[in-house]
Amino acid sequence: MENAEDTEVVLKDELTMLEMYIHMEMLRFSGAINYSIIVEDDIDVENTYLPSMVLQPFVENAIWHGLMPKKDSTGGQIAITIKRKNDLLICAIEDNGIGREKALELQQKTVYKSKSLGLKITGRCGCVC
Repeated sequence: MENAEDTEVVLKDELTMLEMYIHMEMLRFSGAINYSIIVEDDIDVENTYLPSMVLQPFVENAIWHGLMPKKDSTGGQIAITIKRKNDLLICAIEDNGIGREKALELQQKTVYKSKSLGLKITGRCGCVC
């Protein structure tokens, strides 16, 4: 929650918070999630800043809507890649979940309809999803 108080954080701290979040979800779902975080060598994680908690809502969506509805035994995989392109920091989050179409179909069938507040907030900072 420390990162939530700041508007910008160092990439290293953001990634540490993100790993703690993923580990918490791994405990909740009996370790059914494997992940990797790859940061390109030319990025100084101690001197690169980004909006606080900007990555977590995307990882949360990947876990909850992509990985958890899977019915096979392959396990959930999340790959988080951070790279630089010109003056932009590119953060890619990929998973081997059920896909957006199937997730939307399942969401429309459920009685509980939640709004993704995290994605709404990250949209305000100019992030592209």
